[in-house]
Amino acid sequence: MTDDLRDRLDDMLAKLAPSPAPIEAAMRQGKRIRWRRRATAAAGLAVVIAAAAIVPSAVHFGAAPEPATTQRGVHNSVTVQPPGPHSPEGEIAQGTLNGKPWQITISKPNGIGQQCFQSAGQAVGGHGPEICAQDTGTVAGAPIVFYESFPPSDMAISGAVATDVSYANVTLTDGTVLRLHPVEARGARYVAFVAPLRTVAKVAAYSARGEIASSVPDPVGSANFGTWSPPGQHAPAPAHASGVIGTGTFDDTAWSVRLGSSGECVEFGGTPGCEPYSRPAGTAIVQYVVYGGLSSAFAVFFGSAAPAVSRIAIEFPGGQTVARPVTVAGQKYWAFAAAAYKSVHWTAYNAAGQVVGAGIGQS
Repeated sequence: MTDDLRDRLDDMLAKLAPSPAPIEAAMRQGKRIRWRRRATAAAGLAVVIAAAAIVPSAVHFGAAPEPATTQRGVHNSVTVQPPGPHSPEGEIAQGTLNGKPWQITISKPNGIGQQCFQSAGQAVGGHGPEICAQDTGTVAGAPIVFYESFPPSDMAISGAVATDVSYANVTLTDGTVLRLHPVEARGARYVAFVAPLRTVAKVAAYSARGEIASSVPDPVGSANFGTWSPPGQHAPAPAHASGVIGTGTFDDTAWSVRLGSSGECVEFGGTPGCEPYSRPAGTAIVQYVVYGGLSSAFAVFFGSAAPAVSRIAIEFPGGQTVARPVTVAGQKYWAFAAAAYKSVHWTAYNAAGQVVGAGIGQS
């Protein structure tokens, strides 16, 4: 990417950045907040939002931090601690899972402004998959915006935290309660933890005055926190995916993307739950998920399409593919798989074969 193109992209992203929501005030007024995972598109460039970074922590501790765990079950032993004085640059949290250590860090922005959360340690098999996004520290519409990755047998969860959140409690299905204290990194506040797959039952965010809101994941056990409710209220029934946007294989590995019946949420095959998202106008890449390890990784992309688009040609290092938009609830969507950690170039055509859009994506 050229310096001129990067500068123009930065300017456009700055104009599109959402302003923070008054989370605690809204919740105390009894307003349920539905958080939508963010994606940005501008002037023909589609930039996918996902998260992670390696940052100098602004929090230091002179003594060993107290374990943030209350054990109420016997199935798993999980601990969470904030970074210590000798922690590596960018560490958000560290701990153990059944006696095996883990840590989660956040990186500096890459060439297109994305940052990446990275889990490491025996608990995640050495190095868990990265999850990368724009504006990882932006919190709009929820007390905490979570980003999850899936090492071989566990979940590595990171989250950006609103300014009025003092701490959060994560309850696991065996009764274990993890207390997460925000850590400042690169001008934002983050929390992180590692837990076994399908064991997250609830998360609650607290200010200095008490509980702000809580969220039960969909499905229970996942880290898909789409709806936050104030104390005393319960979330509505979760949405479920039904419409198939795309299926296929990449290097002999199957992939799929589905939408809710009204297009209100997206579900990637192999990940739990149907997640809400923000649909940009026109043709753009909305979101992606990376599968596999560093040596065999591939990315599955999900996008929206303008009404006139009938096919989209995609090129990426080492290959090319074609996506045919599918209509759900009057809107067009598309999906495809490509090599991970590479730029993808897409060109949209109408039924007459005329170019009606083009852009670049990055996983």
